[in-house]
Amino acid sequence: MATPSNFDETVTWISEIEIHDGKKDILLDMCKGLWERVAKSEPGTVVFEFYVEENDKIMWVYHRFANSEAAIKHLEDAVEFPKMMEHITYKGMRLLGSVDAKMMEVLEKFNPTKFDYAG
Repeated sequence: MATPSNFDETVTWISEIEIHDGKKDILLDMCKGLWERVAKSEPGTVVFEFYVEENDKIMWVYHRFANSEAAIKHLEDAVEFPKMMEHITYKGMRLLGSVDAKMMEVLEKFNPTKFDYAG
């Protein structure tokens, strides 16, 4: 496995979410203010952004964490997620970076696709 020249402990994951018909506005309202809460309570969360495709059917959520421990804390603090699940279908997770065994165990229920650094 190749190692990036600036290798560190950061972890990135990108979640693909299918938005249920007519639920985009509700979902976006739920997302408002999340970054402010996360920034205050999760100092290891570096990036937490939401993107919606032009067809309003798919949302991509981009997460970047200082390390695996910060990513696990984010999952533990995700109190909004069960309520969001009423309006979405979770399609999958792309996982990149320095992921330890404990984090892989925690993420197993999301069936992540892990990408190794290739150069």
